[in-house]
Amino acid sequence: MRKIKPLGGDYVVIAVVALAAALSLILTLPGNTAGSTVVVNSPGGVSVYDLFEDAEFDVEGADGIVMTVVIKDGSVFAAESGCPDRLCVKTGKISRPGETIVCLPAHIIIGIEGKNEGGEHDFVAG
Repeated sequence: MRKIKPLGGDYVVIAVVALAAALSLILTLPGNTAGSTVVVNSPGGVSVYDLFEDAEFDVEGADGIVMTVVIKDGSVFAAESGCPDRLCVKTGKISRPGETIVCLPAHIIIGIEGKNEGGEHDFVAG
């Protein structure tokens, strides 16, 4: 069986692939979430909580629907909700600025606001 020797260009291709893999890993790591807050909008008003202070509380929404919200280890999630479809609970944990949990039947929106890596606008409407 004949052995194939790598050429100089092969090493360049390997280096480029390794660099691309490393760059994609760095770009997908969680960004800086220091100073982020959890903002809860409900028919009862707006409440703001620190994302890095663990808490558990109930939020009363429309039609008497109650949602249990948990802030733990730098993320927030809806642990329980009295809404019929429970999509807000199925959303799972959110931890980055711009992410939201929405419960339409209860008219509750939970969002994370704070410093976004890069600081540039995603979209500008004129």
